[in-house]
Amino acid sequence: MAAGVFLYLKKAIYISFILCLSAVTQYSNGQTNNEVVELNFWHTMNSDETKTLQGLVSEFEKSNPGVKVNVQLVPFSEAQNKYKIAAGAGDAPDIFRSEIAWIADFAELGFLEDLTKRVSEKDRADHLEAAIAYGEYKGALYAIPQVTDCLALLYNKEIFAKKKLSPPKTMGELVEVGRQLTDQTQQVYALGINPDAYWSQVFIWAFGGDLINARKRSVELLNEKSLEGLDFFRDLYFKHQIVNPEIDFVNGYNNMMTAFKHGKTAMILNGPWSTSDILTGKAFKNSENLGVAVIPKGVKYGSPVGGHSYVLYAGSKLKDLSFKFISFLSQKKHQVEFAKKHNLLPTRRSAYLDPAVKSNKLLQGFKEQLEVATNRPVIPEGSRIYTSFNNGVQALLSKDKEKPSSEVIRKVAKKWKKLLR
Repeated sequence: MAAGVFLYLKKAIYISFILCLSAVTQYSNGQTNNEVVELNFWHTMNSDETKTLQGLVSEFEKSNPGVKVNVQLVPFSEAQNKYKIAAGAGDAPDIFRSEIAWIADFAELGFLEDLTKRVSEKDRADHLEAAIAYGEYKGALYAIPQVTDCLALLYNKEIFAKKKLSPPKTMGELVEVGRQLTDQTQQVYALGINPDAYWSQVFIWAFGGDLINARKRSVELLNEKSLEGLDFFRDLYFKHQIVNPEIDFVNGYNNMMTAFKHGKTAMILNGPWSTSDILTGKAFKNSENLGVAVIPKGVKYGSPVGGHSYVLYAGSKLKDLSFKFISFLSQKKHQVEFAKKHNLLPTRRSAYLDPAVKSNKLLQGFKEQLEVATNRPVIPEGSRIYTSFNNGVQALLSKDKEKPSSEVIRKVAKKWKKLLR
């Protein structure tokens, strides 16, 4: 009798133990059946893109019961420093949507998880080479591309048709066509350019110049071809006068966009992110009036490649789940969704085979430009070169227009050399 009771109690204790163990069974990322696992995700998307993102987050949560993704929008101008401070304090979000110029810096500081072994060769090969290259640093892969971009020549088809002109294909044609489209008495100019260092890169590269040689870590901004490109950039304003010479460095981007949207400018240099806004302008009530062409060629093409990628915090306690989340967000169908809704360029080659993307003339125009665009240097200092670079470009386009470009840019090059040391 006692033996039977003992066996009964032993069995009851064993069953209780199994039930308790089951109650605390964990997911691979630390979740219990009765707990909610929370992923923290920072991004810098605009309001319209955020709505699309929230839909994807809800879909992920539904397919992963017990997982909650806390999404935080961080202003782009604050995002890099905010992330560095948080990561330095051991409190960064699990996932971050990073501008491509920040990735090498974060990786060098040890803030990012190495994703090399997590990403299959097949998946890696599906991403455009220019986009995946921004996530590669010192032989490792630290980022999954989300979206890519480049500057292209956007033009008003109606204005060109009235003048019986075609978009220029060379820098020489840009000047020639630009003069025919400019009417200074009416304050109508052929071309709109943001008076900013990023836009000046178009001409530096087009004339065969360069910014920084990443392998040698040498400054190339003072070489003859780079200066020739910068001189041409300045001449568009003051010598050829096909760009409005009344420059507002604070509101340059908005002024460029406003003039184009109202039909006061025939062409601008801008990226795919701008098209949704442009199509709200009165000059583009008929969306077919907006054309996209490759920026005119010099000795080569010069549009800079940009974009954003997902990175995973090295200190995250939910690395497997975090990688599952960014893999979900970067799926072909989700890149296609952003392309369809916001005219954003996918990073996946397979996405460009989707009928909705193939039939989108704007996206196809940018894709053609992207194929001949130039990557910026992948170095930890990549994002920090633009402060002094912008100051140099503003000096180049200042009232002292006769000052040699080499004299102005030498100050920038000196600061870059110090930064690279």
